[in-house]
Amino acid sequence: MTKEEYKEYLKTDDWKEKRQSKFHECNRWGCQICHDKTDLDVHHINYKNIFDVTNEDLILICRGCHIIVHELIKLNIIAFLPDETSKQKFIKTKKEVLKFINFNPEKVNNIKEKAIEEVKNYKIKRNLYKRQKIKELAIQHSKEKREEKKNKIFNIKK
Repeated sequence: MTKEEYKEYLKTDDWKEKRQSKFHECNRWGCQICHDKTDLDVHHINYKNIFDVTNEDLILICRGCHIIVHELIKLNIIAFLPDETSKQKFIKTKKEVLKFINFNPEKVNNIKEKAIEEVKNYKIKRNLYKRQKIKELAIQHSKEKREEKKNKIFNIKK
């Protein structure tokens, strides 16, 4: 699966429903790794069946742990065997992330702070983008209305 296909899948109603279901199931506990309750993400623990995702294939983790998981995967510190179940993958993932956190507490705080900052920046950018789009639509609508009035006046004078 390409990154583009994955990004498109994340926009589907199917993914949104599964994501929401995982949030409802696990939100009261927070991150399934460190139990932080802020900036939670749903992470695919099993990417092989991306279009046939079950609740067991997903975990709820904070943004900081999510970043750490992906970095540890890139470094092959977290690597899965083909026949491992989602539960086995989750146990392995949690163990490696907690090991990383215990050996690097100051680095983890920096990662979590950076993740929180990224989330804040994303929210700010998203809100600015929405405001800009609304402003553009309002200007476009205003131009169309003026054009309609001109056409009406022009047509009446003919």
